[in-house]
Amino acid sequence: MATPTSSLGIILAREDPGAPGTFESIGQIGDFTGPDFGHDAVETTSHEANLNGRRRTFIASLGKATQLSFPLWFDSSDVIHGDDAATGIIGDGMSGTLRNFQMTLQDTGDFKISFAAFVAQAELNVPVEGVNTLNCSLQVSGNFTFDGF
Repeated sequence: MATPTSSLGIILAREDPGAPGTFESIGQIGDFTGPDFGHDAVETTSHEANLNGRRRTFIASLGKATQLSFPLWFDSSDVIHGDDAATGIIGDGMSGTLRNFQMTLQDTGDFKISFAAFVAQAELNVPVEGVNTLNCSLQVSGNFTFDGF
């Protein structure tokens, strides 16, 4: 039987544009949503549906157009958070540059998911009361690779 593990300590890292193959952790990230590993569905119901108990039928199509979304507790002094086109998340959002990312779950297996993505959203939120936040979404492009199974 599987044992539940804490999600605390997940690491999201982005490939260093100046040093391919080297990944730098993105600090100060809140809760993650995504990625979705499922597929889109294409309906294949035909006039013979009555023979199938009048139920719709489907086949799996392309993998989902999936995003990984998270709030980043923004620190303008952190070069990975900033607007530098070569190093920053905001810069990546403005340029649309496709980068390599790795997400490591810190459970007992150090499960790692690698993927290419571009910053689809880098929206700054500056409340009167609260934390400066950069709401980020990474649009995954292509397939995932998994390590640590």
